[in-house]
Amino acid sequence: MVAAVGGRSPPLIPPLAAFAFFWSHVALFHTLPPLLRSGWRSNLYAIPLTVLSLSCLAFPSLFRGTLLLFWVVVNLSFLLARGSVSNHILMELCMCAAVITSIVASAIGTAREGQEAKTQYYLGRCLRKQLGALYIISAIHKMNTGFFDPQKSCSSQIIAITTIQLLPKSLVKFAIPGQLTYTAPLMGLLIEIVMGLG
Repeated sequence: MVAAVGGRSPPLIPPLAAFAFFWSHVALFHTLPPLLRSGWRSNLYAIPLTVLSLSCLAFPSLFRGTLLLFWVVVNLSFLLARGSVSNHILMELCMCAAVITSIVASAIGTAREGQEAKTQYYLGRCLRKQLGALYIISAIHKMNTGFFDPQKSCSSQIIAITTIQLLPKSLVKFAIPGQLTYTAPLMGLLIEIVMGLG
C-alpha cells in the first residue's frame, strides 16, 4: 500500500496495481488465442508473456519497480515481434514505451531523493492519466461513420474473431448473434469514454 502523500489518504487499490491488473487482460488477449488454438509447442514465443500476465492478474500488487519493468519489456518485445500495424497495437506500443520511460525516470528520482513511496504514488497517477488520455483519444478517433458500420467496424470484427478463436466450433454459431455485432461499435465507444473519464 502506498503511504499517504501530500496529506491525502492512500487509495484502496494502489494505482500501479490497478494498472497492472487491467493491462494483464490486454496482454492475455494477444497470447491466449494462439495457445488455445494450436498448443504451446508451436507458440513458445507466447509463453513468457502469458505466464507473467497470469501472475500479474493473480498478484497485481507485486508488479512494481523491476518486475513491472521486466513484464512491460517482455510485452513490448512480443508486440514488436508478433503484433500487427493496427491502431490499437500502435497505441499499446506507445503505452509500453511510456511505462518504461516513467519507471526508469522514477527509479532515478528515487535513488536521488530516497522517497520510494512518493515516487510510486506519482508514477501511478502519471500512468492513470496516460491511460485516460489514450482512451479518450481512441474514443474521439472512432467517431466516424466507418466505425459505426458493423460490416467495416473493427469492434464488430474483433468480437467475431475473438469468439471464433476462444470457443469450440460447435458453439461459435450460437455466440455471435447479429445484434451483438451491430451494437459492438456503440458499446466499444461508450466503454472507452467511461474508462477515459473514470
